[in-house]
Amino acid sequence: MDFSNYTVEDFVLNDYFQRWSKGQLPSEDHFWETWLAAHPEKRDEVIKAKILVQALEIKPVEQDPAETSRRIDGVIRAVKWRAALGTYGWKAAAAIVLAGTFTYFILTQKEGIQDTVTPVIAVTDSRLIEKTNEINHPVEIVLPDGSKVRLSPAARITYPEKFDPQKREISLEGEGFFEIRRQTRQPFFVYTQDLTTKVLGTSFTIQARPDAASTTVKVISGKVSVTPAVQDDRHATPQQPGVILTPNQMALFERKPKKLVKTIVESPRLLPATTIQPRAFHFINTPVAEVFSNLEAAYGIPITWDPESLKNCTVTAPLENETLYQKLDLICKVLEASYEVLDGQIVINNNQGCR
Repeated sequence: MDFSNYTVEDFVLNDYFQRWSKGQLPSEDHFWETWLAAHPEKRDEVIKAKILVQALEIKPVEQDPAETSRRIDGVIRAVKWRAALGTYGWKAAAAIVLAGTFTYFILTQKEGIQDTVTPVIAVTDSRLIEKTNEINHPVEIVLPDGSKVRLSPAARITYPEKFDPQKREISLEGEGFFEIRRQTRQPFFVYTQDLTTKVLGTSFTIQARPDAASTTVKVISGKVSVTPAVQDDRHATPQQPGVILTPNQMALFERKPKKLVKTIVESPRLLPATTIQPRAFHFINTPVAEVFSNLEAAYGIPITWDPESLKNCTVTAPLENETLYQKLDLICKVLEASYEVLDGQIVINNNQGCR
């Protein structure tokens, strides 16, 4: 089912949405959280509808759609002044207005002529926290598990007041740098409009600006898996398989056409825990196998080459201060070879051997 065009009224009248709003879905069913992360533009409608379901105690019985629509519209109009309070201020405002102004909500039963009157209960949902960086420099946010997020200007994250024992989940819009505490039995998920990123404990950056042509995930340390976000149908599967990223690798999701590409970050950095010292890049008649082994260990990026064609090759060059790409340019010049980046690794092309 496609929920992307649903209005507040449509959500409120949907039985599956009602059961989620009232916490009646199985613990393993996270469709609505995932769908909302993939459709941030529907956040306001979903929050309004969820509050109405909880406050009005709507029951899944047959009723006059026109009457239901009229009453829901009345509730929404009564809390229009929430604009000055912000999204979560609106929750409290809605609860106050609903409790003080609407003392009941009538649901027409399938049988009989008598109306059922359900008292309205004020709802202040403190389970979700939303924070937006409204200043012109990054701000650090500490999550409930001690993990940290450096939120870039105009970026927004949403997370629960307390993480689920089985998994840690947040949604992100904009750019954020994450330092996640390692908890093997409680994986960490970041949902954006296009991607779902799963980690155990690592540091990485996600850029997910709504107006950008692509979404990127860049890994600094550790390992993450990245998959395209689920589609509108809760039974849908990703359009293509995900990718595993290690340090200095990145995933790039192009929105038009929808395509997930695994590649290397623009400026690969030495791994924080590397034991390779800069002097190891001062090559003097160094066998090419040792050269590539040092680069792999220092940057964590796989290098593919033909051992047979380059088995007698050596490299002499002082490369202590060059970037990885500068190192590769000079090495390939010495070897009369070339290189390309494919699927997050470096492929050396040379079929002629060394002269």
